[in-house]
Amino acid sequence: MMSQPNVFGYPEMKHLKPDSVNRPAHYNRNGIEAIDAIEASMTEMEFFGYLKGNVEKYLWRYGYKNKPIEDLEKARWYLSRLIDRATSMGDKEIVNQFKKLEDRLADE
Repeated sequence: MMSQPNVFGYPEMKHLKPDSVNRPAHYNRNGIEAIDAIEASMTEMEFFGYLKGNVEKYLWRYGYKNKPIEDLEKARWYLSRLIDRATSMGDKEIVNQFKKLEDRLADE
């Protein structure tokens, strides 16, 4: 049974068991996952950068923490989300958005 959507339009996650990679309990407040709130606060391209940065973070540190496999799983989680967003946007639109960003930065 799917629960009602939260304020961001995503289904409530209270029925799902927390786990350290997919649903850390400390990243959920009142049924809203932190990742959903972060996404809602950014443009699509800002969120792409956020996801990419997290992939890089977990790949960078995985050999220096006590749970390297968990860090690799977290990197995969963020990469999977990035690929999902890119797939829904399409190659041509991604290239177009990056070109717009590049042009805007060149004008500053």
